[in-house]
Amino acid sequence: MTVFEGESGKGVATLALAGKPEFAVADAKAGRVYCNIEDKDEVIVLDAATHRVAAHWPIAPGKEATGLALDAARQRLFAGCHNSGW
Repeated sequence: MTVFEGESGKGVATLALAGKPEFAVADAKAGRVYCNIEDKDEVIVLDAATHRVAAHWPIAPGKEATGLALDAARQRLFAGCHNSGW
């Protein structure tokens, strides 16, 4: 994953992520970016200030998260998942 400076478009950091990142949402108030890692069945939490992974959140029993939505006002993250057998 590459972090770009918004005004200039210059790359400021590159992060190696284990797995297949698919979709990300930013929470400016919390200073975090959330990204689903589809093949690991998790969401990673990135610290926007340090450009480091702050946490790994499993999405079980969800599988293969395909999209994220953020309700920043209520601090809730929603992950859409593929689940067979439900």
